[in-house]
Amino acid sequence: MDVHTKIDVEVVSQLAKLPLSEAEKTKFSIQLEEIMAFVDELSLVDTTGVNETAQVTEKNNEKRDDIAKESLSVGDVVVNAPQSEGSFIVTKGVFDES
Repeated sequence: MDVHTKIDVEVVSQLAKLPLSEAEKTKFSIQLEEIMAFVDELSLVDTTGVNETAQVTEKNNEKRDDIAKESLSVGDVVVNAPQSEGSFIVTKGVFDES
């Protein structure tokens, strides 16, 4: 890693709130160095005469027309649900309330 400062995995793990073991820190440090070395290879590419660009397809904010289409009624949807209560579909809880 010539160009880049060594990535401090300890700091990154703290910022990401990821508890890492010493073995994981060593492993990720090696992997990050390999990734940065790979990215550094891009600086070897000759881009003389190549214009800078952020968009290569020349498409800009293409949107489809908003066309209203017929949809299923609430009753048709609920009747196909494995479990329902009135006009609602019953699902497994998402949030732990303990």
